[in-house]
Amino acid sequence: MRRSGGKAQANAAKRGYRLLAIDLDGTLLDDSRKIDPTTAEKLAGVCATGVELVLCSGRRFSTAMKYATELGLSDLIVVNNGTIVKEVASGRTVHAEYFPRDEMKDVLVILKGIGLPVVLLTDNYPEYDFYVDVAEDGNEYHAEYLGMNKGMGRVVEDLLAVECEKPVQVVVFNAYPTLVEAEKIIREAMKGKLGALIVRNVRYKGCSLEISAPTASKWKALKWIAEQRGIRTDEIVAIGDDSNDVEMVQEAGFGVAVANALDEVKAVADCVTNQSWNRGVEEALHFLLAPR
Repeated sequence: MRRSGGKAQANAAKRGYRLLAIDLDGTLLDDSRKIDPTTAEKLAGVCATGVELVLCSGRRFSTAMKYATELGLSDLIVVNNGTIVKEVASGRTVHAEYFPRDEMKDVLVILKGIGLPVVLLTDNYPEYDFYVDVAEDGNEYHAEYLGMNKGMGRVVEDLLAVECEKPVQVVVFNAYPTLVEAEKIIREAMKGKLGALIVRNVRYKGCSLEISAPTASKWKALKWIAEQRGIRTDEIVAIGDDSNDVEMVQEAGFGVAVANALDEVKAVADCVTNQSWNRGVEEALHFLLAPR
């Protein structure tokens, strides 16, 4: 572990954290998108000390819950980049920051106007996870997403005509330069009425532009959980790698970026691991749990 931020030494020495928040893809999972048994064993040891483990993912609940279950977690999980907090055991939503419908429809109009097919995520587990227009020919990114998520969505003729009761996010899959331009257009048109970020470490080719309510983020969801538990923010450790982890790594009492993290995550972290992915998580746990 190499120090990055100024408060690393003090927090590492205190060892007084009560909540451990870990991102999935690019962080906890190995490069085959699995939880290594050694990593799981070390996390079990952390939980045995009374520290609460909360997985914080950009994934939908239907694709994230299996990892929580595999780790023996039954309480809360943060999904959809903090838009939703669910109970792992029941799938019940306990906290949500849904996308206001008017803003959601404005975003759909803008994106369709510039020729980008859209995925509209909704909180309707276990029936379905998203709505999508009929796949557009020639868009390999959009087609790949649909192909990898068969049976999880509803294909409709016109997204604007859908009465979505629990809109979560509007997501576009494409090449990074295309999404950078789309994000710029969206932000200029919506003038602060939404939150938008480009996630680069995704399971699909290209990247994803994820647009949600301005009140939604992984960190805000974590703060909500902490408040329910009577946990202070300086008692939270957060480990991540991508743009959707920046805020929680920066704001947590102790923030860790794994070695494969984006530079923007490393820049706000207290420490950066020498190893990547799950091995970086193990390194962080060893550093934080080592005797004073």
